[in-house]
Amino acid sequence: MLLLLIIIIIILLLKFHIELFEKKRAKKENQKTNPETNGETNPETNGETNPETNGETSNEMNIECDLNKTMIYYRNENGTYVEYKNDDYIYSSTDFPLSLHLKLRDKELNIINNINEADIKIYKAYMYGNNMNILNWTLTKSSDSSEIYLDLDDSKKNRLERLTTSIYNFTFIAKNKAGQEKTFVFKVNHLDTTTNPYTPLDLGNWTTATVANYKYSYANIKTQVGYYFSHDNNIYLLDGKGGFNPGQVTEIEIFDVFDNNTVIKRNEIDRSLINFGKATPEKVYNTRKHNKTVSIDDFKYEIPIMYGSNPLINSEGDTLNVTVYIGLKGDANLDNEVNAGDSATTLTYSYNVINSDIESTMLIPTDNNLGVSSPTDELDHFAAFLADVTENEYGPTNWKMSKKERTLNAIDAQTILAFNSKKSTSDKSDNEIWNEIIGPSRFGEQ
Repeated sequence: MLLLLIIIIIILLLKFHIELFEKKRAKKENQKTNPETNGETNPETNGETNPETNGETSNEMNIECDLNKTMIYYRNENGTYVEYKNDDYIYSSTDFPLSLHLKLRDKELNIINNINEADIKIYKAYMYGNNMNILNWTLTKSSDSSEIYLDLDDSKKNRLERLTTSIYNFTFIAKNKAGQEKTFVFKVNHLDTTTNPYTPLDLGNWTTATVANYKYSYANIKTQVGYYFSHDNNIYLLDGKGGFNPGQVTEIEIFDVFDNNTVIKRNEIDRSLINFGKATPEKVYNTRKHNKTVSIDDFKYEIPIMYGSNPLINSEGDTLNVTVYIGLKGDANLDNEVNAGDSATTLTYSYNVINSDIESTMLIPTDNNLGVSSPTDELDHFAAFLADVTENEYGPTNWKMSKKERTLNAIDAQTILAFNSKKSTSDKSDNEIWNEIIGPSRFGEQ
């Protein structure tokens, strides 16, 4: 009996040692194939079989997609995909909706060629601050890469279709199977690139896209109207004179919005970054045809405001603009011509101001069907600006002065008449003729 008990104990000890040996051998084999895990059990699975793989091994499970290394391409106006680089502008239009192409890479910048749709999710797309539907995203796999094509749909009643002169930010968020999350922010210029006068200046990115959970920014502003000449091709922020004046933005607040709907107001605003991109009065004026059939649209425009290289939007995601009036220097009666009639309009107004205690209008109420019915109408102030041809064009307040702040007199009327006379016998540009007639004082020089 004792002998039998000893044999049983020996058999059990041998079985225990055999099992221990097999475990050690398996651990060594695992270390050879996956040195990063050091043979340890995955704490997330607690050693259990992965139900998705049914216990089978897969090389794809060892692939780690690093979203920070993603190569991104966008469809340009020619319909071909080009690589996106920092501070590029993605151009879109109603003919070329926004479409992105992503190539996934690992930490060593190797393009991944065997990733599955379950390994990456794309969600939370924003245009401005508004949610957009992911219309479609597809993963195509080939022998040398796994590529994602992302097409977008607008959930705000075809907001993309309503954009005509907008520059905006587009954001989407991706997450891989390892739990890494990446927010992608792009600048989009939604307009025909061949005619767009509103291209941004290269002034740097003012958003906080690098801050965790940042979504977008919006602004609250107050503005005032500005008056400009159609020949003005200056950019105030670059030239320090002429061009659309940033003083039209009288007040500004900027707010940053984050994923948890936290809104933080910017503590400091750098007013030197307020600009209107590469838009100039001349470029904007020439986006429309002007003829003798005059309407308010011949003169009134809305110009998108930018802060640095980024557009300003309100909390609803709409572009923030300033209102400007642009016309021909000397066109006092707003008929899109400079002739003797403008000289007569200026002289008549000057006479009325001198000889009447009642404030007069520049324009007759029925002039060109523009509806000027009182001396305080915006168009009447604008007409006075165009008629005030001897005022320093680059004067710090010329772009905003009202009629009461101007001195319109016989000298202005005579100068407009001289311009008309010289233009009828010269092939020089209007700008050159004004230079000859007024001289250096035109721009405040002696």
